[in-house]
Amino acid sequence: MSTPIPLVLPSATVRGRSGQVAGARLINGYTEINGESGKTPFTLYGAPGLTRWDTAGTTYAGAERGLIELSDAELIAFLGNQVASFDGSGTTTLIGSLSGSGRVFLARNRATTPQIGIVTSDGQYYVLSSSTITLNADTDLPAPNSIDYLKGRMLFGISTGQVYCSDFEDATSINALAFDNMNSSADRLVRVFVNAGFFYAFGTKSLEIWQPDTSLAGQPFPFSAVQQDIELGLTGPHTVAKFEKALIWVDHNNIVRYGRDGAAERASNHAVERAIAGLTDAQRATMVGSVHSFQGHEIYTLKGANFTYCLDVATARKTGLENAWFERQSYGDDHWIANYAIQFSGKYIVGNESNGKLYYINADSYTEDGTELVFEAHCPHSHKFPNRLLVDGVEVDIISGVGLNSTTESDANPVLMIDFSDDGGATFQCERTQSIGRLGERDQTIRLNRWGRCTKKGRIWRFRASAAVLKGLTQAYVHARGTR
Repeated sequence: MSTPIPLVLPSATVRGRSGQVAGARLINGYTEINGESGKTPFTLYGAPGLTRWDTAGTTYAGAERGLIELSDAELIAFLGNQVASFDGSGTTTLIGSLSGSGRVFLARNRATTPQIGIVTSDGQYYVLSSSTITLNADTDLPAPNSIDYLKGRMLFGISTGQVYCSDFEDATSINALAFDNMNSSADRLVRVFVNAGFFYAFGTKSLEIWQPDTSLAGQPFPFSAVQQDIELGLTGPHTVAKFEKALIWVDHNNIVRYGRDGAAERASNHAVERAIAGLTDAQRATMVGSVHSFQGHEIYTLKGANFTYCLDVATARKTGLENAWFERQSYGDDHWIANYAIQFSGKYIVGNESNGKLYYINADSYTEDGTELVFEAHCPHSHKFPNRLLVDGVEVDIISGVGLNSTTESDANPVLMIDFSDDGGATFQCERTQSIGRLGERDQTIRLNRWGRCTKKGRIWRFRASAAVLKGLTQAYVHARGTR
């Protein structure tokens, strides 16, 4: 007689060097901790979708290269070689052009007419003011590789190891003496980044923290070092983000670090680290990190050429940082189409990696601008080593009765797809489907029988759902018998 054996649902993606060791994956889904009052400790939900935000019919040609808020009512977007202004409703006006193709670094000051400083990937510095973009003509500033803003001054990172600053609230004026050397290490400076009243000077293998210094008031560079000789560098200048008043970034050992005030704990797991290490140097230089939030879930998204990993702090508080990563993949791709995320007008706006479309992250949407968003959960191995398992049935408890009042049958009668892998996730087979429940059919559960015998190595069960409905998975069991 078979015995119900609980399947461990994947609360995160935790993949081993071989799928035969660990094959848990959570793709386009996230974990929500239920607490003591929940039926189960946690539920797996489908990740938020993307809803078109910019005005339809005004799409710009190029990929998103940078987003910055000029005011509460105006967002500036760098889309290909075009620079556009958007109001809170997504209505747009073309305001200029910018050559190049790489991501840009952006900072805004608090001048009477706010200025936006723009640093391009080839070291050019432009200023956007009153809808006019001007190449900076101040020869006192060497070619910068990054920019940020602190206490009235633009800060410029220089690859040879200096940080320059502008005059007070004037992005166009830089004193030739307004700099200091980040000299605790002889490595190259990668980026200057501001957080919580300090600026962080990231090198290839080092980090220094500086702050405004009132004793230097009247000096060209009124900042002094707080902490130096931190042996943590930066891989990918665009991976740094502010996260819960702390910083998160990819260090020179391809480890995601999380912390503040110079402290930094390892936040990534081995699966994330292997993905980063698998990129070329050029690909690591173009990784993008950003933060967004929905329904209490604060997410750091790290996007590489062939992956997108997301760290959920709400889950991490219960499970630890290493066990709170999930993946995002757009339909038919190995990564997410969304680039950088920015909060504006009550929403988190993201740009498309290949065109000028802008979306907002929408927890009540179950597609990506109409394209399928496939929830996917690969359970850790079920096994009875050194015996094999004869599986009589699989039973799944899902959030049911979520079908839509729709003429599209796949949405009116959504299904859960179930298959398995007996080779560590290399291949999957024997896919079967069963209804999640039409609208109002809330007592629906799933039971599918006769799954055959798995090897001593164990079996990875995979659950998928693609309908444009709420997706929620709470628990699963296999009914199985041990056998030689």
